[in-house]
Amino acid sequence: MLYVILRYIARYRLKVVRDNIARSFPEKSESERAMIVNNFYRHFARQNVESLWFAFISKNEIKRRFVFDNIDLLEHFAAEGRNMTAAIGHYANWDWMASVTLWSDKFEVGTLYKRVKNRFFNNLMLKIRGRFGVRCIEKKQTLREVIELNKSEKPNIIAYLADQNTTRRNVHYWVDFLNQETAVQSGWATIARKFNNVVLYLKITPTKRGHYNAHFEVIAENPQAMTIEDLIKIYYAKLERDILEKPEYWLWSHKRWKHKKNVE
Repeated sequence: MLYVILRYIARYRLKVVRDNIARSFPEKSESERAMIVNNFYRHFARQNVESLWFAFISKNEIKRRFVFDNIDLLEHFAAEGRNMTAAIGHYANWDWMASVTLWSDKFEVGTLYKRVKNRFFNNLMLKIRGRFGVRCIEKKQTLREVIELNKSEKPNIIAYLADQNTTRRNVHYWVDFLNQETAVQSGWATIARKFNNVVLYLKITPTKRGHYNAHFEVIAENPQAMTIEDLIKIYYAKLERDILEKPEYWLWSHKRWKHKKNVE
């Protein structure tokens, strides 16, 4: 029902979705792109319901539905006293990543959020995301909160949704992503490099309806030996790999390519 409302009645950002997919897959036929559009809206509807369900779902049920298959990797770095940066995409069900605290108590977990103007919805978002003990960090306070977390005796992992657009004045790097010159955020990579955090990518794979597998991949154990641009490029290469495999699971309704290179 929600799919019908979003896709056919409200036509939520339909032009944005179609344009994004057309530019990303110029080699596909109209019918192939139309199938991605429709499948995206089906998943988008389910993902919104699942995100709300996170406020009520039991610990056992969320662990059954969102499985971290190599949590030992995080525990290994935590045992070495290493803090971690997890770069995540708007892919599959990224909100359920907040259940990682149920899989280990060897590290603290933080995630960034952007405050919304409506107080009710802002508080609801914080309640849902922080339900299992994740520390919600307002985007404007990122550096201060990271410094504060680093004072804890327990190592931490901070998750960044790294594939969003940014303001024009904050564009410092561009990458080739889905056949397009793409302006990218660099704050997460800058912070990871500043504190030499282990940099990880979280690959989320839908296994069946309402079920996901989450697997951490190492981008860099020593990011200070790499450039910020290299960290960003590796992240986007991994994200693109996942999108090309199952494109309907990415957030195509985001106005991702508002900025054009060499155009003010």
